[in-house]
Amino acid sequence: MLRCWCAEPKGRALLMAWAATFTGVTVRAVYLRRRAKRLAKLSGEATKPAAAGQPKAQSPLRKVQRLAIPRWGSQPVVWFGVLSTGIGLRLLVQIKTSTEIGALGSLLAKGDWPALYRRQLTYALYAVPAAFFAALQKYAAHNVALAMRANLTAVLHERDATVASLPAALASVEEVSGGDEGVQRGMADLEAYCSNSVALFEGLFKPSVEVILISGKLAMMMGPTQLLSVAGFFGLAGGWTRSVAPAFATLASDVQAASATLLSHRTRLHTHAEEVTMLRGAAAEKALMDTSASEYHRKTAQQALQRFGSDVLDTYVLRYVGILAAFSAMMPAIISSAPLAEAAADPTKYFLTCLHLLVQVGMALKDLVMSFKTLATTRGLATRVHGLLNALDTAAIDTNLALAQGGLTAGSTFSASPGGTPLLLALQAVTLQTPDGVPLVHDLAFSIAAGHRLLVTGPNGSGKSSLVRVLSGAWPLAEDCGEVTWSIPADERRVVPQRPYVLPQLSLRSNLLYPETTDSRRAAGEYLDVLDRVGLRSKLAPAGEADLDRTGPCDGLSPGEKQRLGLARILLRRPALALLDEACASVEPEFEAAFFAECAASGMGLLTVSHRKELEQFHTHELRLDGHGHATFRALPDMPPADGSVVLVQASDL
Repeated sequence: MLRCWCAEPKGRALLMAWAATFTGVTVRAVYLRRRAKRLAKLSGEATKPAAAGQPKAQSPLRKVQRLAIPRWGSQPVVWFGVLSTGIGLRLLVQIKTSTEIGALGSLLAKGDWPALYRRQLTYALYAVPAAFFAALQKYAAHNVALAMRANLTAVLHERDATVASLPAALASVEEVSGGDEGVQRGMADLEAYCSNSVALFEGLFKPSVEVILISGKLAMMMGPTQLLSVAGFFGLAGGWTRSVAPAFATLASDVQAASATLLSHRTRLHTHAEEVTMLRGAAAEKALMDTSASEYHRKTAQQALQRFGSDVLDTYVLRYVGILAAFSAMMPAIISSAPLAEAAADPTKYFLTCLHLLVQVGMALKDLVMSFKTLATTRGLATRVHGLLNALDTAAIDTNLALAQGGLTAGSTFSASPGGTPLLLALQAVTLQTPDGVPLVHDLAFSIAAGHRLLVTGPNGSGKSSLVRVLSGAWPLAEDCGEVTWSIPADERRVVPQRPYVLPQLSLRSNLLYPETTDSRRAAGEYLDVLDRVGLRSKLAPAGEADLDRTGPCDGLSPGEKQRLGLARILLRRPALALLDEACASVEPEFEAAFFAECAASGMGLLTVSHRKELEQFHTHELRLDGHGHATFRALPDMPPADGSVVLVQASDL
């Protein structure tokens, strides 16, 4: 064949083009690889060899795989078994259909029409299980990915729940991931990793089984020498195309990172659409999104161009030139068919059957070689998912340790104040500071006894809300920054944050119980009574008990109504101590006064952050922060005793 091509001008041109392409692509790949190594050394990113005797660390891909497939009896393994069975049975049927195609071609060449039609019926019958097993393969692949995703999602949710301070943990994740990229890693990247993992398994298992089954058939038809020559071509060609291909793992990671940045901008815009409109920030938001969108499109276009060039090279070398190689390997058996009775008896059938099987083997070998791209993409996605989980793990260890060192987990016994009243909370030499280390208040020391109500006042930025964050565990108390001692269990203290938290997708009862999910001790009348007292019953539960478990009544509440619902939780539970951070900022002064009067009448302990001096009459003590790092603690004049007959006003927006 080579001699024939060299005799033709177009053959010589084609061979010269092949040589030039091979040389140019190989030289370029070697140059890029060496340049990447030089840059890695200059930036200090070169991989250091492991110390002697030190075990080699598992790759992120292996770690994430162990989480997605935790044990042999797990659902992903079961579905992998179904997928493998479907692939094997499908390939067996495909071999038979390939034989039938050869027989049909032979009968067509002979013009034996009755036999041809009967053979078509046989082919149609074999096509039924072929279609079934093809559909089974897709169905099983979908369920494998779904089961893996379910396991990884459960791990992610467990990691979220193990941290003592979720804000600190998420801040750590965002520091590693970049902004809101943690959302992208926990959703889109996780799903893409599972899908690519299944595609990688199919790309490795199916071609391997295909090569084994079909090669056995071809070895009997062609002879082992010809078959080995075809396999050798695909091995050499596949190794070369892989060596000159770009780093698809890096490309995939860059595209996912750019996509996450764009997603974070879109998420922020949707979350703060009202504020952006009020501030007339549409142009500024557009500029930010345009920049991130341009970067995402540039990375995506670069990846698409790299894949285009790689696909052209792979398809031409492994498919079309591979078919030529298979055809050339088959020719000796047809020209000299003495050793092969089947080729001598019916050359047409032999030729078509061998050609079809050889093409299948070639495509299988091509799929094996191409699977390295899927492996690279899967490895990149696994690195991103592992980075998210690892950041949560690190944050859980750091925040839990910080909370323990700060004393927030200590204190299960009740100590007493000088007057004999049991203490609820005590702070000693506490320094309040922001998570990035900026000090707000120095040497803060005070205590709250049962029934005491502390009003925390001061200018903006003086540390009022920071105190609530530290006491609630949202901000871990840094080491050597004092001690916070609780003398009551966690379920006896509740927080109403400055920004009310309502879950519209939950029922009214579930919103009142949050964060608990069930409470069999309370009758329906208690929920309706507390809704009546905060002025929300007529709107949220006009039908009475039937509305408590209806989904969606809390959707569309105003800020004031959301705050009333948050305060209703406090009235429903009546904890030993409630931490209120500007909890009445969006409600009417009449409602605020009625609420605090009821809390005072009930003997509930309070720590209230507010700018309103009018609330002094409902509190027993005041903690004044001056905004310069100092605090003053004083007792307030005695409040006149409450009569307990408090009726809270109905809700109306300010």
